[in-house]
Amino acid sequence: ITPDMLPLAALTQAQIDRVVASVPGGVSNVQDIYGLVPLQEGILYHHLANEEGDPYLLQALLRVDSFEQLLDFTEALQQVIDRHNILRTAVAWEELDEPVQVVWRQARLRVEAFLPHPDQGDVAAQLQAQFDPRRIRMDLHQAPMMRLHYAEDPVDQSWVAVLLFHHLIDDATSLALLGAEIEAFRQGRGEHLPASVPYRNHVAQARLSVSREEHEAFFRDML
Repeated sequence: ITPDMLPLAALTQAQIDRVVASVPGGVSNVQDIYGLVPLQEGILYHHLANEEGDPYLLQALLRVDSFEQLLDFTEALQQVIDRHNILRTAVAWEELDEPVQVVWRQARLRVEAFLPHPDQGDVAAQLQAQFDPRRIRMDLHQAPMMRLHYAEDPVDQSWVAVLLFHHLIDDATSLALLGAEIEAFRQGRGEHLPASVPYRNHVAQARLSVSREEHEAFFRDML
């Protein structure tokens, strides 16, 4: 991968090589590299400024009747991740003139079991407390910027899970789309979903149509 192949990133060859080396699988697992849009730059700034917790780390709680349904959900979510390059994106910034997002070709969802304490009450509440975004952080160098932690609830033999995801790759609007696509895959309708739109299109529009100075002036006026 050379600088002329990355029109949306201001990187030297040495910087590209460092970024590529940080990706599991190396160059064969790098689909694209491009800069951040201004909103993402602001989110990354706040992530780096906070030593504990992350105001842009979000949490969603779900409950299913069986472990098989939980597996079905995680498999469907992985299929959605495979569909959208923004969900297979990590961020690199060390020793770079500006941060870049790195799209991995393959990014497996991290799924981990949580062992609740039988004497500490509600399992869902324990999960939410254990993975409270106000005190934990996510490694933005790794894709996907999502994690799922689950536990069995002995009260009704259901399964509870907390899905953590970062606002760098998701917001309220796209979260609704994510849920709809997960359900489509669970119902066997995934092949009928419309083709995904590459996030690089939005990056190109944001970075090439408006100058950095205009972006900075806009956000400065909002402060």
